[in-house]
Amino acid sequence: MIALTFALLAAHAPGAQLTSQPAGSFAVEGEVSALGVAADGSLVVAAGRGGKLTLWNVQKRQAAPVPLSAGAAAVAVSTDRRGFYVGTTKGMVAAFSREGRLLWEVPAAQKGVRAIAASPDGSLVATGGRDGTVRLWTAKDGSPFRELGRHEREVVKVGFTAGGRRLLSCDDATIRSWQVYAAAPVSGPENTPSESFGPFHLFGAAASDDHFATVGQYRYVGKGGLGGTASATSFVEDDRIFVYHGGAPTPEHSIRPVMLTSDIRDVALTTDSRFLATATERGRTKQVGTAILWEIEREDPRLVIDLAAAGRAVALSADGRILAAGDSKGNVVVQRIAGMESDLADSAASTAVGAGSGDGCAPPQIQIQEPPTGRGGPIAVSARSLLVRGRAKDPCGRGIEGVWVNGERITSFEPAGADAYQFSAYVGLTAGEQQVVVRTISQAGAEAALNLKVQATLPTMPELKNATSNGARAVVVGISHYQESGINLNFADRDARSFAGLLVGQRTLGGFRKESVAVLLNERATRQDIAQGLQYLDKAGEAEVAILFFAGHGAPAPPEGQATGKLYLIPHDIRTADIPGTGLAMAEVQRLLQSVKARHLIVFVDACHSGGIGGEDLSLGSARRLEGAGAASAGNDINAEFLRRVAHSTPSRVVFASAEKNQVAYEPIELGAGVFTHFLELGLRGEADTNHDHLVTLGELLEYVRAAVRTYTKGVQVPAISPTSFDRELPLAIVE
Repeated sequence: MIALTFALLAAHAPGAQLTSQPAGSFAVEGEVSALGVAADGSLVVAAGRGGKLTLWNVQKRQAAPVPLSAGAAAVAVSTDRRGFYVGTTKGMVAAFSREGRLLWEVPAAQKGVRAIAASPDGSLVATGGRDGTVRLWTAKDGSPFRELGRHEREVVKVGFTAGGRRLLSCDDATIRSWQVYAAAPVSGPENTPSESFGPFHLFGAAASDDHFATVGQYRYVGKGGLGGTASATSFVEDDRIFVYHGGAPTPEHSIRPVMLTSDIRDVALTTDSRFLATATERGRTKQVGTAILWEIEREDPRLVIDLAAAGRAVALSADGRILAAGDSKGNVVVQRIAGMESDLADSAASTAVGAGSGDGCAPPQIQIQEPPTGRGGPIAVSARSLLVRGRAKDPCGRGIEGVWVNGERITSFEPAGADAYQFSAYVGLTAGEQQVVVRTISQAGAEAALNLKVQATLPTMPELKNATSNGARAVVVGISHYQESGINLNFADRDARSFAGLLVGQRTLGGFRKESVAVLLNERATRQDIAQGLQYLDKAGEAEVAILFFAGHGAPAPPEGQATGKLYLIPHDIRTADIPGTGLAMAEVQRLLQSVKARHLIVFVDACHSGGIGGEDLSLGSARRLEGAGAASAGNDINAEFLRRVAHSTPSRVVFASAEKNQVAYEPIELGAGVFTHFLELGLRGEADTNHDHLVTLGELLEYVRAAVRTYTKGVQVPAISPTSFDRELPLAIVE
């Protein structure tokens, strides 16, 4: 049988000449049920039918188990080196770092997740459930993005196409196409080729940027067996691969297995859609199998790799240079493929695509102002992140529904003339060439996308350590002792002093010299002192970082009077009988911070006001809130007011508040600090270095503190992160 395979392979016309070299092998428990390969080919993720997961480091040729809360049913690897995603038999979808550390886990389907896929820009995760649901999730934190719809049967595969603007989902008989950002079904491939009497069974599919491949067993009019005599009453059932281009309803290519006794169990595509790989089981007993690489345009096999048992799963890196195949006995083989000449490289720095609305409206217009895109070739960047700034306009005059950068909806989004909007967002980068995708949808439903090609070089650790600046500024406020001693706190001043020490220590980055950090404690934190301190932040350079840290009381005005409902920071010299006259109004804080020119403004707020004392967990210590007038209003929350006023004042701002609305910020005696600041400092000292790259980034710090405070307080206090545009990859501290 093997001789026949190679004979058929040799008989085809010359095309791509591919060869393979072993890159390792490993085993999983039970037959291999799912495989994923990182875009750069450095990592293989394998799930066994027993539900256990294994990581394979291609360079080191090392396997490592990954603990799961339930059995793995589907896997997908992110395209941006963020990690990988797993759908489980209990209906959960989970995200893991490349090292196998759990990042988040959320319920996704009632009867189990059968299919999973990551968007091309790495921002979204799609799941298909055994209950027929098709859902989208935000890749960074697992928050729900959208439910697209349902199938009548369980979903066996999902895949992004059209540059991530569409999602294709299929059950064992039907294929559906969805608009990702408009949440609407659209026409797409049909699983009923004209020469067929319909699908007998569809069990595999794969998507690339502009193609979609399905694998199924189809029923055809027979030809009287191998002799070729036509028979109108007989049928032939065989496996076929259909490759669709774009949203075309009929296949562009039809590929039949090399041998009639082969059954195709899985399929994978390269990003440029030049090649596809199949895992097959062959022979009358289906006890052996092969992995076959096909050249799609020629509909020809180019490479055959024999497997020890029946083929079950196959996966490819983005360029096809790494292939992984798994069999029915749990064996996974990894091969390096030579001869792949990828079409991924493109000399243009940016490319644009668009689709009009159903009523004839033209696609929106996207203009990128930063980074510069006029030069030929990819945009060269030497940084861990990229600021994307631009303008979106609707030529039909109905307005813009939204703008997304790498799948994340922009919140720094302001009107800029008639039917035009200004936007900005930070995008995390990895070393090498990558794409940044800007999308917009008009109110009429028309879409446009602009792809920016970026060539990134990441700063080295010595470069980061040696980076100095005279422009960074910080104001650190901590008030434990008030003129009215009845409202004193225990550790707010100590928290502020400790945080300021971290900023000027050797661990932190950003150029904070001792003289660039203004520390305002207790009697030196009057209303006038704090206002002047906020003005000091305006001296931060335009390319620098400005930080405001506040630990103390926040409070609303009393319910009577014209100031009802307004919120105030409580300075040392507050008179609680006259909060509007002696407190620092949040409107004034907003006005002062709007003038800050620094590229990055980070606000840490360890202050909280909550409605009443009912339900307070006294085992956590005292709460940083001012009791009294106006306490019952759910909207009177100092953290929420910071999030609303300050974070949205200008782009590149983030507010990290110690608690959500209607929660209090605790300072337990056992910690000798506020819970929020305690974990903030631990994070800066290295605990937040979740990817172990010896750097603590802003994004890592925020996520670590939020999770740690939630766990310590058993969910009573959960820090709030403003939903704004900020640089998650901004390095804040070095971990020695």
